[in-house]
Order: sequence, then C-alpha cells, then structure tokens
Amino acid sequence: MKALYQTRLKKNLVKQFRYLQLVFNDHFLLALIIGMGGLLFWYADIMKRLPENQWFYGLIISVILFIPYLFGKLATFLDEADQQFLWAKDDEMMTYFKPAKNYSLALPLFFILLVSVVLLPLVYFKMSFSLVGYLIIVVGLMAAKYLNIELQAKKQFAISQNSIKIISWIQPVMLLAIIGSFYLFSPLVLLVAVIGIIWSRLKLDTAQASFDWRQAVLLESRRQEMIYAFYSLFTDVKERTTKIKRRQYLDQTLNWFVKNPKKQSPQFFLFKRTLIRNPEYLNLLVRMTAFALILMVILDNTWFTLIMGIFIIFLTGYQLLPLYNQYDRHLMYFVMPFDASRKFQDFKILLTQALLLESIVLSIGMLIKYGLAVNVWITIVSVNIFVIIFTYGYLSLKLKAKK
Repeated sequence: MKALYQTRLKKNLVKQFRYLQLVFNDHFLLALIIGMGGLLFWYADIMKRLPENQWFYGLIISVILFIPYLFGKLATFLDEADQQFLWAKDDEMMTYFKPAKNYSLALPLFFILLVSVVLLPLVYFKMSFSLVGYLIIVVGLMAAKYLNIELQAKKQFAISQNSIKIISWIQPVMLLAIIGSFYLFSPLVLLVAVIGIIWSRLKLDTAQASFDWRQAVLLESRRQEMIYAFYSLFTDVKERTTKIKRRQYLDQTLNWFVKNPKKQSPQFFLFKRTLIRNPEYLNLLVRMTAFALILMVILDNTWFTLIMGIFIIFLTGYQLLPLYNQYDRHLMYFVMPFDASRKFQDFKILLTQALLLESIVLSIGMLIKYGLAVNVWITIVSVNIFVIIFTYGYLSLKLKAKK
C-alpha cells in the first residue's frame, strides 16, 4: 500500500508542477514581488509607529497564527474506482495513510513556522512576550497540527457520530487555547489543549472499525476541488467539474446597465447570465476584486496601488476571455435566433461592464483609504482608462488573433 501511495504521489506532483508553472508565470511573479516588497515595507514602517503593550495584540497574533493551522488536509489521492478495486484492503488503509500524513504535514508546518517568524518582532518588541513562551506556543501549534492530520485519517473510518463531533470542536478550542496562552499563564492553556487532542486521538480506536470508502473519496474530492479552484484563477483546469448554481438573488443584475431590458440582444443576455450563474467566472471576478482590496490595504502608496490595480484588472479580463467561446460547441446555441455578427460587440460590452464594476469598487476603496487627494483621482482615472484600453484595444487584437 505504501508503494501504491508513492506511485500516486509522483503522478500528482507532476500534475501540480505543471499547473504551478502556469500559475507562477512572469506576470504573477512580478506582481508577487511587488506585493511582497510593499508588504515588508508597510510592516517595517508600522512596527516603528505601533505603541507598546496594547491589549489587542495577543488577539491579533492568535488569529494570524491560527490561519496557517487551518491549512493542510490529508492528501489520500483516492478516487471513485478505489471503492471497487481496493475495498478488500480495509485493514491496510492505516499503512496507506502513513506516507500520506508525512506529505500532508510538510506545507502547513512550513507556513506555521514562516508566520511565527514574521510575527516575532511584534511579539517580542511590542508585546514584551517571553521568547521561551512564544517558542513553546509555536511548537505546541505544530504538534496540534500533527495530531489534527492524525484525526483526519481516523475520521475516514466508520466511527461514531459523537467522535466526529469531538473532532469538529477541536479547531475552535485550538483558537481559544492560543488566545488564552497570550493572556493567561503563558503557553499552559495551549499545552492543555494539545493534551486534550492526544486524549481524543487515543480514544478513537479504529482497529475494529471498517473503512468508510464513500466518506474518504468525498473528502479527497473536496480537497482537490479547493486546489483546482485556486488554479482556475490563472488557467483552465480540465480536472475541475463546474457546478452551475441558481442564484435568484442576482437576477436583478441582468437588467443593470441596459436601457431597455426587453430589447437587449439574446446573446448579450446569455453572456451576462453565464457570468452570474457560472461559479468559475463569478468567483473569479469576486476573488480578484477582494484580492485587489486587500493589497490596497497593505500597500500604503497610491502609485503602488495604481500598478497593482491595473495588473489585477488585466488578469481579471484575461481570465474572462474563455467566456467568449463558452457555447461554441453547444448545438442549441446555433439554433437561437440572434445576429452572429454582434457576438464580439455583445461580449465587449459585457466585459467592459464587468471590469468597470471592479474598477468602481477599487475606486471607492481608494477614496475611503486615501481621501480626495489629487494623486488619488489620477489613479482612479488611470485605472478606468485602462479598462477602456483593454476592452476596446487589447480585446480586439486578442480575439482576432484567435480567429
């Protein structure tokens, strides 16, 4: 079973590296370098201005430390066919999980260590917290993550509902334990929580329990779906299955920016409805806008904000281009009574509206943060001009090149 996992791990790593090459392309690396530089500059500057020993520092540090603890699910690489071909291997699944646990721990432990090092100046200089106590908290958090992966493995067996409820309560208890470790008697509270998790692990005896194949396959498919959702922000992911959702509360947006809703072209209506109902496109628009707002908070400079705003709008528009050919292989699309010559014009109008909506949100954010300064208005006008250049310039060249 270990050899089987190693084989699947190698195949998965090849696939992950292929997508990572597409994600970390030249454009994204440039944006990442600028963003990290701006973040470090902001962090160094704010450390000089922050007052010492404020009561809320421990709460903020606890929440930030808890975030990397949430990362990292047990990577089993199980699929639907295993329910038929491996069903007789129930007693060997814990052996299969041994290398899976080691692989699944690497990334979350690295993130916990990285975040704890970044927070060290705030903990030591501004909070005057003991270095030994902070080290014990970080080690305890890493131990808790190890036990969390162990419990994820046991959760895939047919155990009682009470045991599942105990496992589900561990994460909020961990957050409270980290907060308590900064406000009460040093890291003692966190150590008590870790001991409690160890006790929960020992109480969950899976030796006589059968392996729940349906639950295990479902958990693995959800884990992979989260990874593919991230990759889909940058490239097409053929392994991802798109689930169309009915969003009745967004129906009113179909009539936005339309003079006469009853006379809008069927093709434009179809493009807009697809943008709203398809989570691949709608989530992309929402996530990129939220990402831009987060960067705006971090980057305390209007010119950095201008560069990042233009770049993010370009990435959003570029990743929405597949919507243009969404129905090219759909037979019923060609039966609809519409003017095919207006397809490009309708798509251009839709993309302009979507990107202008994103730029308006960014503009409001800039006005709230920076006020009514002249350079803020220059940034806002520049971002909106770029939207017009993208849709009426780059879009025409890109789609004509595809034809």
